[in-house]
Amino acid sequence: MNYKNIKIEKYQETINLIENKEYDKSLVNLTKFIEEDKNDFYAHQLLSLVYVKFEKLDAAINHLNTSIELNSKNPGAYYNLGMIYQSLNNFDKSIELFLKTIEQDPNFIDAYLSIAKICQNNNNMIEANKYYQKALLINKDNLPSNKLYSNFLIKVGELTKGLTYQYKYFGVVRFDKNGIKII
Repeated sequence: MNYKNIKIEKYQETINLIENKEYDKSLVNLTKFIEEDKNDFYAHQLLSLVYVKFEKLDAAINHLNTSIELNSKNPGAYYNLGMIYQSLNNFDKSIELFLKTIEQDPNFIDAYLSIAKICQNNNNMIEANKYYQKALLINKDNLPSNKLYSNFLIKVGELTKGLTYQYKYFGVVRFDKNGIKII
């Protein structure tokens, strides 16, 4: 099963349970899915989210690694694993996983933003700028990209440019082929 061909209907009830913070019930459903099909990479990925909520990061990591073993083309598993390693302050490993996410899905904006934030927090402003710009190249209207990039620009002293992206985030301006347009 390719990650793009996931039959989401099968998982929708469980996804709703996770979104509604009903983790015990979602744990039961996901365990059942895995018992029925040990190769269900998406059930392993979803189960990892539940374990993160239970603060059982080792179990979450194990299920994400299993998901990746079952389907090495699934960018979501790499991204989620990167987020866990980032929360554990293992930034080298998290960047490696975010890059693997991008390798699987070059339009995965959150992976670019995650790398940019790590670089920014480590005062590697050149790399941070590069990854913020890559995220904006994918979608110049992406609100988190505009907000994070504006904050970054202000931090590095590019106040005017930073405020422009801040205005974009708040919907005051729009970028078009002729430059900036006030809405």
